[in-house]
Amino acid sequence: MQLPQKDKTLIETKGISETQLSDQLETFQNGIPFVKILDYAHLGKGIKQLSDQDKNEYYQFYENSNIKVIKFIPASGAASRMFRLLHQFLDEVEINEKKIQALLKTEEFLPLNPLIHQIDRLAFYEQAKQLSKQSSQNFENYSQAEQAVLILKTALSEKGLNLDALPKGLIPFHNYGDKIFTPFEEHLEEAKSYTIKNNNAQLHFTISEEHENNFIATLKQYLKSHNKENIDFEVNFSYQKPSTDTVAVNLDNTPYRDENGQLFFRPGGHGALIHNLNEINADLIFIKNIDNVSKKQTDKRITTEYKKVLAGVLLKLQNKIFGYQKALEQNPTTELIEEVQVFAQDNLNIKSPSHKACELLNELHRPIRVCGMVKNDGDPGGGPFWVEGDNAEQSLQIVETSQVDPNDEKQQQILKEATHFNPVDIVCGVKDYKGQKFDLKEFVNAKRGFICQKSIEGQDIKALELPGLWNGGMAHWHSIFVEVPLSTFNPVKTVVDLLKPAHQDH
Repeated sequence: MQLPQKDKTLIETKGISETQLSDQLETFQNGIPFVKILDYAHLGKGIKQLSDQDKNEYYQFYENSNIKVIKFIPASGAASRMFRLLHQFLDEVEINEKKIQALLKTEEFLPLNPLIHQIDRLAFYEQAKQLSKQSSQNFENYSQAEQAVLILKTALSEKGLNLDALPKGLIPFHNYGDKIFTPFEEHLEEAKSYTIKNNNAQLHFTISEEHENNFIATLKQYLKSHNKENIDFEVNFSYQKPSTDTVAVNLDNTPYRDENGQLFFRPGGHGALIHNLNEINADLIFIKNIDNVSKKQTDKRITTEYKKVLAGVLLKLQNKIFGYQKALEQNPTTELIEEVQVFAQDNLNIKSPSHKACELLNELHRPIRVCGMVKNDGDPGGGPFWVEGDNAEQSLQIVETSQVDPNDEKQQQILKEATHFNPVDIVCGVKDYKGQKFDLKEFVNAKRGFICQKSIEGQDIKALELPGLWNGGMAHWHSIFVEVPLSTFNPVKTVVDLLKPAHQDH
């Protein structure tokens, strides 16, 4: 493909090579094959269930470790998604009791009823209410529902709190009476309970560059007001790299161009963050989504316990792997090779480990992730499955629903029967037995991306997302799945979720 000079200049500024661009266009042309799932992972077959004794042992193993730990939180998501339905409602509604109630009875807006009737339970309620009173002289004369609509309009509008323009990480989530915390601050609080080593807590947030000043200001305020333990917080931020952007195409797979004739690139999704993760230097990395935080002390205690347990599982397993690798390098006897083969089958889910020392050493030589898995309580979504690879090998993977053929009844049946889902509760070991960092880019399955349909200024286009961070992005890692309680998973996908018990006092 012969590129015009303006295209060459554009991709050069982004750090994208002509080969990468060509590969992306070829992917659109060829499509991405569906993942072939062989079975869902379940207790005793891919998912470990730990006894109280096991938990205590792993917990103590982590507690007694002296390692460098970092918590990694993808936090570039915009809050506008959690307000999408509310926006549609506010666009249609009028400040009129009858019209509000009529709209709330429609199937589309039925889920918003709790929001109108329990608006005073939202953490941003008081602030939005005061602004509403200032901008509306008749505020006190309105009914409760009319006031609620006004307050919600104020919360989202540019002249009000402008929550719609913020990243989700900076939305007021939890009201403690004497303080109001955003999820960003909740992650700082949570870090105190399981990432501190030598009075130091390290966190890394991936954010949008435009919001960095807001995050820094919130961090400064938090350290000033809420760090009574005088913990030495080391908080860093990074952005998705422009070199991980992907080109958009028309529905006929030709490159989409804007009104100036320029190629159009979009962010490559959370799979791009493997590059950010790759630059972190730590012995152990905890990964958790920005919106998965709870206000309840019992949830926090259980979350802390299981974070340490998962870390202990990883460290103990890693020690065993490292010991075997050193032994294989020094004196690979037949007995040792057989012992390592059994270990790899039983503990690393390697179905057919090699009988050659050098190949076995190589099979062990990869990063490790220990992932918490939660029992399904509804739609499974992304979850743990046994998957068939390109060479018919079987491996444990985290698979999204969209990666499975919707027209294959058998595949869909396996999806429906899945017992657990992925809450993104991951602990990573990213160094080898010599203490060297793995290059995580080498362990990505590049064929596990996603093609989806989007629109740009009303025109339908196709977009390419890179293999998801915990999907194809970690496809060639050692993957260990451990059952964790549902109480460790309290995400906020819509603003109504903030009314759930995990985000309230009762």
